[in-house]
Amino acid sequence: MANQNNVSQLQKWVSDILSFDRKRLLKRNEWGTITFEKGEKDFQRIFDIADYLRVLPVDVLTDQTATQILQAMQQCHTYIQQIEQFNLENSGNPASSRDQYLTQLQSVADNLFTHASPWIPFLAYQKGDVSKNISDLNSSVSRAASLIGEAQKEIAEKRKEIDGIIVQAREASVSAGAAVFTDDFAKQAGILEGHALKWLRATAVFGAATLIAAVVFFLLIKSSTEGLEVVQRVTSKVVILGVLLTGTIWCGRIYKALMHQASVYRFKALGLQTFRAFSAGASDAQTKDAVLLETTRAIFSVQDSGYIEASGSGDSETKIVEIVKSSIPQSGA
Repeated sequence: MANQNNVSQLQKWVSDILSFDRKRLLKRNEWGTITFEKGEKDFQRIFDIADYLRVLPVDVLTDQTATQILQAMQQCHTYIQQIEQFNLENSGNPASSRDQYLTQLQSVADNLFTHASPWIPFLAYQKGDVSKNISDLNSSVSRAASLIGEAQKEIAEKRKEIDGIIVQAREASVSAGAAVFTDDFAKQAGILEGHALKWLRATAVFGAATLIAAVVFFLLIKSSTEGLEVVQRVTSKVVILGVLLTGTIWCGRIYKALMHQASVYRFKALGLQTFRAFSAGASDAQTKDAVLLETTRAIFSVQDSGYIEASGSGDSETKIVEIVKSSIPQSGA
C-alpha cells in the first residue's frame, strides 16, 4: 500500500494540474502568432491521466510506484506552470523559447505516461469491481432474454386479438354497407312508385279524353253530300283521336317502365335484407360466402317484373358474379 503522505501529495498535484485553463495554454491574444498548439496532444495526455488518477484508488499502489507517479506529476506541473506564465516580453526569442517548452513538455508527458498508464487498468478494475459488473451484466442479459420472450408471447396474443378485431370490423362494415344500400334501394323504389302513380293518372286522363272525344265525334257526325267536306271533318277527328291515343300509350309505357324499375329496386332491397339476415345468423365463413354469392347473383341479374319483358344476354351478370367469386377468400385457407 502506498504511503498516505504520498497519496495526499499525488492527489494535490493532480488537482493543481486540472485547475489550469486548457485553452489558455494553447494560445492567447497577447502571444500573437506564437502558440503551443503543437503540444496539444501532450497536454491532452497529461490531463487525461490526471483525470483518471483523480477518481481512481491510488492508495492501493505500492509506495515505490506512487512515488514515481508523484514525481512525474510534479515535473508536468512545473512545465505547465511555466507555459502558463509565458510572456513575450520576458523572452529574448519567443519562438525558440516556445520550442524548448514543447520539447520539455513532451519529455515529461512521456515520463508520466510510462509510469502511470500501465497501472490505470488495474486501478479501474479495483474501482469498478469488474467481476461484480460482469455478474450483473450476465444477470441483466438473462432478464432481458426473459423479457423478450414474454414480449413475443404478448405480441402474438395481441396479434390474434387484432386479427379478430379486423375480421369483426370487416363484417361490421359489410353489414353497415348492406344496410345503407338497402335503405337507398327502398327509398328509390318509393320515389319511383310515386312518379309512376302520377303517370298512371296521366294515362287515365288521356284515356278518358280519348274515349270522350271518340263518343263526341261519333255523335257530331253529320251526313253530307260533299265528299271534300266529309274528308276534312273525318281527317281532323282522326288526328285529334290519334294524338290522344298516342299520349295515352306513351304515358302508359312510362308508367310501366317506372313500376318495373321500382319493382327491381324493391327486389334488390329485399335481397340485401336477406343477405344481412343470413350473414348475421351464419356461423362459418363458407355459408357467408355462399349467401354473398347468391345475393350478388340475385341483385345484379336481369329481373322480370311483369311490367316489361326482360332482355339481355346476361353477360354483365356473369362478369359481376365472377368478380365477386374472385374477391371471396377460400374458407379453408
